[in-house]
Amino acid sequence: MIQYSADTEQIARAYNLEPQEVILSFALAAGAPQADAFRIIFKTPAKTTAQEIETIVNNMINNKPALKILINRIKNHQNPVTLKKADREQIQNMKQDQEGNNLSEEEKNEYKTRSGLIEKIITQVNITSGKEAISGLQTLAKMQGLDKPDEQTEEERRKYFLPWVSHCRSCKLMTIYREILNAKSPK
Repeated sequence: MIQYSADTEQIARAYNLEPQEVILSFALAAGAPQADAFRIIFKTPAKTTAQEIETIVNNMINNKPALKILINRIKNHQNPVTLKKADREQIQNMKQDQEGNNLSEEEKNEYKTRSGLIEKIITQVNITSGKEAISGLQTLAKMQGLDKPDEQTEEERRKYFLPWVSHCRSCKLMTIYREILNAKSPK
């Protein structure tokens, strides 16, 4: 049995993870390739392909929200040992949502409204990083209508044409019209 450092054990207990998963999250946060880091830490056989390992790692990250949070805390240069109570509650809530998918009516209705979806996307973007965060931000921009460049509306101009249909050249309207026409035309 491998003995891990006290810090690794403390982080593992705080996030309810295995020590190997804590080390994997440090490696992934540092930018190590998923397949290589997993292969070394979990001692997988050489015949396992990198694609299979990446699938395993992605499933592990998706099924254990604590891994995502730990990776983001490490990337953001936050101390992973000091896990706040709110973060612990968030991890537990995410686990419960994934395990049972038991959403109350209020939470279900929250997903049905535009503002509820935007709020959920914002909280998820704060938790995730990398490609997932970018796709979340793109979805958020689309929902808020910020994905299209500002369209400059041109000033609307209308021209009115008044045809000369009158045979009466002495009426008031025609007299005013001829005066304006003569004032505009150059001599």
